[in-house]
Amino acid sequence: YLAKLSSVGSIRDEETCERLRGLIQRQVQICKRSVEVMDAVRRGAQLAIDECQFQFRNRRWNCSTLETMPVFGKIVTQ
Repeated sequence: YLAKLSSVGSIRDEETCERLRGLIQRQVQICKRSVEVMDAVRRGAQLAIDECQFQFRNRRWNCSTLETMPVFGKIVTQ
């Protein structure tokens, strides 16, 4: 879900870590300890999704995501 953040321009302080949706408490703690690398983590997550979608582009499920749901969560309902 971190890769799909649009409401947060950049993760620059510990307070931003508290406001990130989709993170469990342990991930928030890691974010606070390593806030200086969180923009790179977010970019890496986006690159992983992009690559997944490219690799599976001709498959029925191509790593598609929905903005309202966690990445790779229960997307297919049937």
